[in-house]
Amino acid sequence: MAPKRTKCMSMEELIPPSPVRPRKGQSQSRSTKRTSASGQYKRPRSNTTGNQQEVQLETPTAAQSETSQHHVSETSQEEPVTTQLHDSGQITQRAKKGRGAACGMPEWGTGKLIHIEFDANWMLIIENGKGFSSQLGILARDGEKVPLTYTSWNAMPEDILDAIWKDVKDNTDVPDEYKQHCLKVVGSRWRDWKCRVKTQWYDKYETDEQRLTFIPSQVVGEQWKILVKYWGLPQIKIN
Repeated sequence: MAPKRTKCMSMEELIPPSPVRPRKGQSQSRSTKRTSASGQYKRPRSNTTGNQQEVQLETPTAAQSETSQHHVSETSQEEPVTTQLHDSGQITQRAKKGRGAACGMPEWGTGKLIHIEFDANWMLIIENGKGFSSQLGILARDGEKVPLTYTSWNAMPEDILDAIWKDVKDNTDVPDEYKQHCLKVVGSRWRDWKCRVKTQWYDKYETDEQRLTFIPSQVVGEQWKILVKYWGLPQIKIN
């Protein structure tokens, strides 16, 4: 029996809108002006010198990576490369070599159908089974195809699930009966990846200012901003 689908709810729907900032003229009229004893406006003193202004960003320690390659090992405990955003506006990457990246299937995406064989319980029983299992994990971590910004796997839109299954069918000879089990496996890998992102890159830091000074590897930049806002909601922290 297929799992019960819920309403496709993204995290953005649960994040309250930012307060509307007053216009420049309104802000000035509402503010209390500082005046001297003569009644003339007195400009507040600035702590900066000239046109210079110090901006201090709390940059977290550089995340360690398993490898400089794109994909992350599912079993390794090393952290992949993170994109560091510095106050200069430059983006640099710092990485630490680990145990190696997850190896997918070299034939994937070449137009060649890969033969996959299962037992009666959909367990892989041939030599390339490990590569196929890793390939499903790579699919689950592809933020462009499978966004992290849905509240649960059951809330994932049908068109995204159909696209995942089409990718599998375009590259392998798996039977149609495998679809439900395939999406179940991808969903499990997606939840594991989402949990890892939160543990290693959200919970590790104290403030959103720290969290937004970098973008975790394989996480889409705009999705990371949404994740940070969503995980910071009071009702989500309680749960």
